[in-house]
Amino acid sequence: MRLFRYLPLFTIMFFIYLALAYYDFYYSDGSILEQVLFTLPLPSQRTVEFTVGNFLLALGLILLFFEIFKSTYTNTSAVIEHVLSALVFIVYVLFFFYSSLCDSPVFFILTLMTLLDVLTGIIIGIAAARRDVGLNN
Repeated sequence: MRLFRYLPLFTIMFFIYLALAYYDFYYSDGSILEQVLFTLPLPSQRTVEFTVGNFLLALGLILLFFEIFKSTYTNTSAVIEHVLSALVFIVYVLFFFYSSLCDSPVFFILTLMTLLDVLTGIIIGIAAARRDVGLNN
């Protein structure tokens, strides 16, 4: 269980996306990210279609919330988690640029979410360290 404390949540998102992209690339004839999951009727007599890509982005936002919450801790495991989050961001960037499975706008937005995770972890870590040391300007 201790391993999950260090594991960035966007690692899970990465493998979910890769599994869908792999299935789409090798076994499907259409884009799986554009398949409609459900349709929501609105009172204005219109409907909103939610696709698999929309679902992945919503899941990414939820994971980003939890990652920001995890970054408020200031202990040794938080430092390790920040380093691993930076490595996950590097993997996202490399796969976006060099893999044909990950060349979609959905993956690009997930990559931006991992960047936000890294940046907020650093900024919150610095603010917490300043508070703990007592540097008030």
